[in-house]
Amino acid sequence: MDQNLKLSTRLDGPAAGSLAGELTALRGGPLTLEAGGVDFIGALSLQVLVAAHRQWKADEQLFRIDAPSDAFLEGCRLLGIPSEEIGLGEDPDAGGETAVEPGTDLAVEVSE
Repeated sequence: MDQNLKLSTRLDGPAAGSLAGELTALRGGPLTLEAGGVDFIGALSLQVLVAAHRQWKADEQLFRIDAPSDAFLEGCRLLGIPSEEIGLGEDPDAGGETAVEPGTDLAVEVSE
């Protein structure tokens, strides 16, 4: 059964520990993370998501980030995290394969 987890609006350093705990509790099946409400994502939380994506892949389970906010994408870009390292654009009909081409530029236009 597919599981969904809505990510917190602020994924900073202090949030990384609870994020890791939530992900650990959901391990063992397909998981979709709802990232549309993320206003900030920092390095520690991104590191947790990269590690979780790798673990789900090793478990041969789908790990997908759905509808990421501009702030989420900008955080990935600023920290140099490519889309395939985090589960952006994974196609559930492709057995966990990435629908976004590897190396896809995650750049977003930010207006001042």
